Order: sequence, then structure tokens, then C-alpha cells
Amino acid sequence: MGRGVGVRVGLGVTVGGRVGVDVGPPSSPISGSGMHAARARLMSNQSVSTFAIVSSPEQQSAPEHYCTRAVGLQARFLMLYNRRTMKTTLRLEEAGFFLFSIYLFTLLDVPWWLFPLLLFTPDVSMLGYLAGPRLGAAVYNLVHHRALALGCYVLGAALALPALALAGIILFSHSSLDRVLGYGLKHADSFNHTHLGRIGRAA
Repeated sequence: MGRGVGVRVGLGVTVGGRVGVDVGPPSSPISGSGMHAARARLMSNQSVSTFAIVSSPEQQSAPEHYCTRAVGLQARFLMLYNRRTMKTTLRLEEAGFFLFSIYLFTLLDVPWWLFPLLLFTPDVSMLGYLAGPRLGAAVYNLVHHRALALGCYVLGAALALPALALAGIILFSHSSLDRVLGYGLKHADSFNHTHLGRIGRAA
């Protein structure tokens, strides 16, 4: 807050999602017994997961100011760390699926060069976007949905149809590789809006 603004705010976020706010005039800064009272009121509902103090520079001592700043930076760091860790975890999972699809391909009696040759053929479905984003997303998502890939492979294996089993493996491996690279199923509003987040300059 700017200089001369006399207000102090105590904010507590409970585990249950409820937010407790304690606001007071500059004559009653949050310190000492006041701070403990605010914490007690918040903790009486649920255990407090986040507690931040914001006050004017005149009311906040140097140690309190730097402590508040450190807590905010720590919270931001943990949020970014958790987000990146989750993305890395999902990409490692998809990489495992991709390697598994290569293993399934080796079980088929087909030339090895068919795999790299056909790997990116499912992207032909992007031509559906020539008819608009809604139809394009529907066609793209159908081809890149792994339920379709698994269905083709299972039917091909059960009915002894190597071509159908190969189609299922290619669809599955391509979709897994896409997700490793951050490309997910599309929302109808934009090609760049995927279920894994936005891609490209809009990200």
C-alpha cells in the first residue's frame, strides 16, 4: 500500500476453503496480542494453511515487513514448483506410454520403418480446422483420443488383423508423444486451447 494509507488486514485461508479476514483501523495494528487473536479466530474454524499480514509501512516494523515478504515469495515459489512438478510427472507418464507403444509395435510382423513413417499421419486430422474451430476440434479429438487407439489395437489383435492393430499402435503412440510435447485435446474455442493448457504465444 502507498504511504499514508492506514489500514491493516489479516487474511487466513482454512483447509476447508473458507477465508477469514480481519480488518482494522491504523490505531490497532496487527501485532502482539492482536495478531494472536486473529490467528485464534481463524484457527477456531479449521487449521490455518496460509496466513498473511498486510499493513502500512508506518505500522510495520522492518522484521515484520521482511517476514511478510518472505512468506509471500515462499508461497509463490511453492505454487510454481508444484505446477512444474505436475507437468513433469505427466510428461514422464506419457513418455512411458510412448515407449510401451514401441514395444507393442515390435510384436507385429511388419517392417520397422513403418513406425517412423506413419507416426505423424494422425495430424492429418488438423485439416478439419479448415471448416472451423468447432468441427476441427471434434475431428482432432476423435483421432487423438486413446480410447479409439486402444479399440483399434484390441480388435486387430483379437481378429488377427495386423493392419488394424498397427493403426491402433500408431494412434496411441502419436497421442502419447503429443502429450509429452505438451499438446493435448482441443477445446472448441481455439486450436491453442488444450486440456493441458494453452500452447504457443497464448500460453
